[in-house]
Amino acid sequence: MSEWRDTIRTEITRYCSQNDTQEFSLQDFLEFSKSIVQEKFPENNTWEASIRRTLQELRDADELEALGNGRYQIKDLESSSDKTSSRDPPIPGSTLNVKVQYALTHYTEAKSEGDWDHSVVSLINSELPEEFRTRLQHNATKTDEITSEHLQVRGSSGKGRMANIPWIGVFDRRVAEGPRDGLYVVYLFDTVEDRLFLTLNQGMTELKENLGLGPTKEVLSHRAEILRSQIDLENFEMESIDLPSQLLTGRNKYYGDSTICYRSYDASQFPSVQICFG
Repeated sequence: MSEWRDTIRTEITRYCSQNDTQEFSLQDFLEFSKSIVQEKFPENNTWEASIRRTLQELRDADELEALGNGRYQIKDLESSSDKTSSRDPPIPGSTLNVKVQYALTHYTEAKSEGDWDHSVVSLINSELPEEFRTRLQHNATKTDEITSEHLQVRGSSGKGRMANIPWIGVFDRRVAEGPRDGLYVVYLFDTVEDRLFLTLNQGMTELKENLGLGPTKEVLSHRAEILRSQIDLENFEMESIDLPSQLLTGRNKYYGDSTICYRSYDASQFPSVQICFG
């Protein structure tokens, strides 16, 4: 019985993580978990009734809350951010919203201590990029102009020393292999005002190396103006971003000039998976 209950727990967590939610309906969960449950427990011919019974048991164990009309909410996920210490990463199965909030609120702590072993570093450098990559590849189809094999997702909290503005970039290999040149999508973490910027941006490193700082600023601004006139993205601000001055350094001070358009999200209001990856 323990293996059965653990399987149902795992499937609940997987459902909530994939759908970026803490709630689910019985019918949706039955459809979602059917293939796994039937594969692992082929002898259980009453698996639907068994799942209903297990959900009731999890409710009695105070792991689920019944919302009525066949809907449930995971209780431990709701409070996980309060239970997580400053050193511990979000628990497995946490929503994307919880992970982004954790990154925004704990990065400054890691940076002030110069602690590369802090859980937030691996979250930004590897865990979040991998989750972004998985979601993007899941949504990409052969009919898309950008298919999964074109995508590269990278996260960075700096090299040698921690960056003031960590980022996660999404690159189309046909246009840009990385942030040095070309066009790409990048999430910029504003850890002063607890905001995440989703931007369409330009690489600037090669320009700075070839032209110097002054001309680079002019070229980036001119390119951004031209590109803004060629695109139309609903709910995006068609202007440069205004980052807190205390975050700006010689390495990142041209983020404003290089930004073509952006959306900003407060830590507590990070959007649904459908908005970010749909």
